[in-house]
Amino acid sequence: IYALMAVLYEGVMQADLSMHAITAAFGKGRRTDAEITNSLITSGYNFGLTQPQLEMVINTVRSAVIGRNAAKDLTGAKFVDMFVGMYIQYHSNIILTPKQRLLLQKLAHLLHDFPGSPCTIFNDCDANEDGYLTYDEFTDAVLEMQSNPNVHVQESHQLSRSELETIAILMDLNRDNKINFMEFSQAFHTEVNQTPVDALLAELQSALLEHSVTLKAIFRYFDENGNNDGTITIRELKVGLQSLNGLLDRPPLSDVQIGAIAYHMDKDANGRIDWEEFISAFSHPTVV
Repeated sequence: IYALMAVLYEGVMQADLSMHAITAAFGKGRRTDAEITNSLITSGYNFGLTQPQLEMVINTVRSAVIGRNAAKDLTGAKFVDMFVGMYIQYHSNIILTPKQRLLLQKLAHLLHDFPGSPCTIFNDCDANEDGYLTYDEFTDAVLEMQSNPNVHVQESHQLSRSELETIAILMDLNRDNKINFMEFSQAFHTEVNQTPVDALLAELQSALLEHSVTLKAIFRYFDENGNNDGTITIRELKVGLQSLNGLLDRPPLSDVQIGAIAYHMDKDANGRIDWEEFISAFSHPTVV
């Protein structure tokens, strides 16, 4: 499922869609999973994914973010924001310095101080209403919003013009001198702390250390439960992680969490995890 999410995410990001195109592609107003799927196929933005595959992605995002018992319809823009948030939690190839990440985290706090959804705030910033934000539109709008006496913004969240100009460049992932809604939405989900996958791996590593089990030993254990060829298949990893649930001082890892770990580790997406991929997945691989 995470490979399918990657296809949709990368396709929409590379298409560099305006807010108007996002609305057309994902549908305007409240939409069911089937309606969002049909909108993507009709507009030609399914990027090779079949109808069942698209519905699987949409249902997974909805279930993971707002719960299986949530209403069956939501706006297209809301889905895009949820999708971006879930995707970058488990797969982000954006390399930032600590200072850059702190700036984006500060922006995330600031944006959450503003009233309205990401879609509303984006449209408020879009002065010429072309569906994109220029660097100046973004910087000027955020400065104006954070100085609005009717909006409570924590002092620690406020940003200077020079900081906002730096952030605008960081947000422009495809370097075309403008910010699309997908790029803007990512700012709401920037975290300085560990991603959920990193947190799970850190917890697992801590449990292994507590039981005097090295990462090398656990890698061999996962492999020996399979075909002992020096690599771990996705299935071997999932079976192995399920067998370690008893070591964790927490509820058992869910299928979604185990799937996210597998996707995170399989850097070359070949369905197998070698030792280098396995060890590099851990933030601080001291237990080797």
